Amino acid sequence: MIMSVPGVYAQSSSDYLETLEGEASNLELDKRTKSTGTASSIAAPSSSSFNPEQGGAITDLGPGLSVEQFEQILQRNYIGSYLFYKRLNDQHKQEVYAFYQSNPDPAKVRDKILQVSKR
Repeated sequence: MIMSVPGVYAQSSSDYLETLEGEASNLELDKRTKSTGTASSIAAPSSSSFNPEQGGAITDLGPGLSVEQFEQILQRNYIGSYLFYKRLNDQHKQEVYAFYQSNPDPAKVRDKILQVSKR
């Protein structure tokens, strides 16, 4: 009986993560919480200006992020997707990052993470 407990925990943990992912994917920001930055703040940041500890750091996926920045944005803003992403092997993580470079749309990147994690 004790031998089957880890399998049950892993399954329930996976179900819980899927539930969180489903709930989080339906969230939308209203006008008060969504950033209304100017065009200059939307421009791709330089990697030398990125400081994950700094308040007001990069807050959304945009073109030109380094791998470190990309992972930090996933972790801060898309925790469900980040949990799936961090379980990927290095090759699959690189595949997701390459996809992001050609298509920085957060919804499509999140779909790609789920697609790759199901392989």
